[in-house]
Amino acid sequence: MGFKIIDLNNIINTLKIKSDVDINKMTFIELGEQEFKITYNDDDINENIRKFINSKPRSFKKNDERYSFFAKDYLNFIFKSVDSTDIECLCCYSFNIDLGRCIKIQHFYKTYDVINNNGTTEHVGQIKENFETNTYNPQYEVFKNIHNLLNMGGFVFNCVPYLNVKHGAYNYDLAFFEDLIELNNYEKIYLYKELRGKLEHVYCCFKKKENIEFISIEKFKKIRGLLKRKIKNPK
Repeated sequence: MGFKIIDLNNIINTLKIKSDVDINKMTFIELGEQEFKITYNDDDINENIRKFINSKPRSFKKNDERYSFFAKDYLNFIFKSVDSTDIECLCCYSFNIDLGRCIKIQHFYKTYDVINNNGTTEHVGQIKENFETNTYNPQYEVFKNIHNLLNMGGFVFNCVPYLNVKHGAYNYDLAFFEDLIELNNYEKIYLYKELRGKLEHVYCCFKKKENIEFISIEKFKKIRGLLKRKIKNPK
């Protein structure tokens, strides 16, 4: 999913209100390399974004209908540091990690103040190596990884497809995040569903209040509102 100015503003405004730490002192990671999509006539292009565009930053991919950049290149001007992780990386500086498997086994031990799950977790379980079985649950693994990547007091921003949206391997209901937040003693910052283009998405931000272990897989399997989709042409 592309990262848009509205997503950027939402993260910045939320952190300014809810965080006691200056944004420029916070570490940030995006799950899945994000394309910063900026339409030519976007009314939210401010002076800083205009300067960024005029600096001719790296192109994420060729597109004749909009600006297309690596989101982390702009976010680096805002946060103390910005990392990206993906199972298939376009940038040599991104971390090549399978979020459907324990990150520590993959020798990744960094933690962050802000995690951006902007249309990524729904794809964990989409490739054959991560198909759900009786003993393995890719969604449990990815949300456990998110928990372990997050510093105490840190924030997770989620934007994922709502139930019955034909996208990804999994869809989510509001109840999924209600249960996830309650069972892990997170602080709910916001939770709602809204159209993103023509498709409904769930928007959720939560804060990690204490350093406790992530819930067991038995408890996770009882969480409501997680829909496994049938994929016609799995990778």
